[in-house]
Amino acid sequence: VEADPAVALRDERLRSLREQREIALYRLGEKHRVIQNIERTIVATEAERAREVARLLKERQEVQLDQARKLAAQYEAQIAGLQPALEESRARVRDFTEEIQEYNAIEYQARQAASRRAKDLMARVEEPVLGLRIGVDTRGCNGLMYSVEYAKDERAMDEVIESDGVKIFISAMAAMYLLGSEMDYVEEKFQSGFVFNNPNEKSRCGCGESFMV
Repeated sequence: VEADPAVALRDERLRSLREQREIALYRLGEKHRVIQNIERTIVATEAERAREVARLLKERQEVQLDQARKLAAQYEAQIAGLQPALEESRARVRDFTEEIQEYNAIEYQARQAASRRAKDLMARVEEPVLGLRIGVDTRGCNGLMYSVEYAKDERAMDEVIESDGVKIFISAMAAMYLLGSEMDYVEEKFQSGFVFNNPNEKSRCGCGESFMV
């Protein structure tokens, strides 16, 4: 506010009055009536300056407060505009979370079914076995077929996976064909057995027994 014209005018007047007082003191002495009048004028001008500064500061504060209110209103309007999109995103996240939970539940049940069947089969064997061995044989209409048998020993280069207490041994030759595969056990009206969901499959034969990668 020091650069405001009204304040600058009073500052100039105060400088002039002080110069006049110094000259009067030199010529007339400090008790002269002229000196007293100048002193009263200086005090009054200082008071005017203080009031003007206070008024200007108040005006600036009011302007800044008004600007802050307008800015807050703009932000509130922007937030209100984004609210529908935000609610939609939240709904999508909820739906996606529910789908993931459902998928995890289905996957868990499927894994449990395969594990239960594997344990059941292993319990029926008279000789002790380590688990199940999964392989891929070169036969069938499309060239390759899955094989599941008891694993009585662990062979060199076998890849061993343990799931729910059941060890699965995958032969080195089969590993390249089974990357990313899921094994399940299904019971249908006319047949039951282990099935494979293999992302590497390109086609299957009509009977569904063999596949091609």
